[in-house]
Amino acid sequence: IVPESTDITRALDLIWVANERVVGVSALPSIHQSNSQIVSLPSPEAVDWVAEVNAGWVEAHGIEVGNIVE
Repeated sequence: IVPESTDITRALDLIWVANERVVGVSALPSIHQSNSQIVSLPSPEAVDWVAEVNAGWVEAHGIEVGNIVE
């Protein structure tokens, strides 16, 4: 369930983190890119948390699976 105040008009990169390491990265399309369909992405494994950042941020900052998160 997405609260009404949530801005889902922007595409996002998701950074999946477990045990202080990046265990996956995913690209989440905006609601416009997905033809008004809400997209659900599963985590690559059990995670402690997920960071949502603007689309392109992961690539621009060289985030990769295996990176340590401090």
